[in-house]
Amino acid sequence: MFVSVFSHSSPLFCARHYSVIPLGPWSGLIQWVDGAVPIFALFKRWQQREALAAVLDANQPPPQPMKPSELYYSKVTPALKEKGITDLSNRRDWPLSVMRQVLEELMKETPGDLLAKELWCSSTSAAEWWQMTQSYARSTAVMSMIGYIIGLGDRHLDNMLVDFTTGEVVHIDYNVCFEKGKGLRVPEKVPFRMTPNLETALGVTGVEGVFRLSCEEVLKILKQGRETLLTLLEAFVYDPLVDWTTANDTAFARAFYGGGAPGVADNKVNKKEMERDVTQSLFSSRVAEMKVTWTNNR
Repeated sequence: MFVSVFSHSSPLFCARHYSVIPLGPWSGLIQWVDGAVPIFALFKRWQQREALAAVLDANQPPPQPMKPSELYYSKVTPALKEKGITDLSNRRDWPLSVMRQVLEELMKETPGDLLAKELWCSSTSAAEWWQMTQSYARSTAVMSMIGYIIGLGDRHLDNMLVDFTTGEVVHIDYNVCFEKGKGLRVPEKVPFRMTPNLETALGVTGVEGVFRLSCEEVLKILKQGRETLLTLLEAFVYDPLVDWTTANDTAFARAFYGGGAPGVADNKVNKKEMERDVTQSLFSSRVAEMKVTWTNNR
């Protein structure tokens, strides 16, 4: 929907997109995003380099790097036990001070310039690095403002990609939008993602340079094309196939997978049951695809 709005504006501001073709209720085709690398891959490579460096002189295999969730719980669990909290199931009871302390510890242990160094190493000259940094700052501003307008959540590092030939940021997975993240078990309250690694890659001016100017320009463009945007977004208000409310778990399941309107008979179908049905459908399709080969081999 934003392509039509930005098509008449400056070519400097554009949102990288990809095609999605639905083929049925549970299947479809998604265009492959060429040349883009998930930002999480940079973090994983750093973990692997650190693990190899730690055992460089030791005659033993390097340890398996911990997953982000494992890292987080390895620190937050003992910190919560110190506060007398042993039941970790209800995160709403966790003290904010403990979570902030753990977050600050993890930030200190992780380099804040992983993305900035990758942009530098992907450039063949200082001039190319400058152009790439400018492109990164502008595309980050475009996607941040678009995400703010449509209430886009679930912006983990596997859903944020960077094209290291141009510096453009590419976002994927738009399932959690229209402020849907605020209704999750752990509510998402930030308007867009701006962590130290993303900010450092913006250059010496940080968010107060090209990024801020680009954000202002993008908001002006969106305001100029507000009639087009409102017309396109109006379809989501009256669309009976998807429930975008944040009331309950079934609403999330319908928004995630598609389903009936609120109040119909499938309200009792929860997310886990829908996930099971999707998995069974995918398994059935795989069996059907391999059936011919199995018959020939027999």
